[in-house]
Amino acid sequence: MIEVARSADFVIVQAARRSRLTEIADIVLPALPWFERKGAFRDLDGAQKEIERIVNPDARIKSDRGILEDLSERNSEKGLLIFLFLVFVLGFGT
Repeated sequence: MIEVARSADFVIVQAARRSRLTEIADIVLPALPWFERKGAFRDLDGAQKEIERIVNPDARIKSDRGILEDLSERNSEKGLLIFLFLVFVLGFGT
């Protein structure tokens, strides 16, 4: 994924913490860490996992969907192509 990002003209990353990908990104958007999320996700094997929120999130950080909707609305008319990679760090290394 790093090589794909390096070849892109413009890179936006959504992440809860710093990584090699955030280091090369043009823009880094905030993301909620696993302990501020409630809902479900699919792991790398495709299994659905349920998670419960441990700490209430910062009200200034939008949901993943909210951020993607904002980007889509603001850039769809301009024809801007954006490489967007969502990074969800679940506490077990990268």
